[in-house]
Amino acid sequence: KKEDGTLLVWQREYDRALLEIKTYIYNNGTVYTPGFINELPKTCWTSPKYANPEYGTELVKEMLGTDYLMKISHNVSLNTAKSIYTLEQFLRMNNSKLTLDYFSGSGTTAHAAINLTRKTKEIFSFIGVEMGTYFDSILKARLLKSVYSSAWKNGKPINLEGVSCIIKYQDLESYEDVLNNLS
Repeated sequence: KKEDGTLLVWQREYDRALLEIKTYIYNNGTVYTPGFINELPKTCWTSPKYANPEYGTELVKEMLGTDYLMKISHNVSLNTAKSIYTLEQFLRMNNSKLTLDYFSGSGTTAHAAINLTRKTKEIFSFIGVEMGTYFDSILKARLLKSVYSSAWKNGKPINLEGVSCIIKYQDLESYEDVLNNLS
């Protein structure tokens, strides 16, 4: 608990915390994580909705559909997609309605901004940067689908709860790419 009364949460999942609980150190009103006697836990997402496998990886697979993912060649591991609810929480905690994500990956941050725009009727803007070859097949496809519907099952929309959104992207080339394209 912060001095102003704000409650803080830990960064460990509930199951992991249960496994590690005996190694936590409680000292003078503060809990320290294993191996970091001087480091305070930052967050603790106890709800299952913050689990990356179910609400990150599986969400992307449901949005894009397993058939689509099998057809495209992509070199990104969807197993690292963050939970949409975690990113929505981060964006709500931010005082700004504009978020910059330097490593957009599969687009969870932008997707969370679109969801919050839909839920709150406030405009949450985002700037995403990604250099991966999967930009068109994964990231852009996910964002377009997240604007169209709030829920998906195997690549098909479950509802038509769309939201107004402009998605503009810029394709940049490296100096070497420009030279190669000239020949």
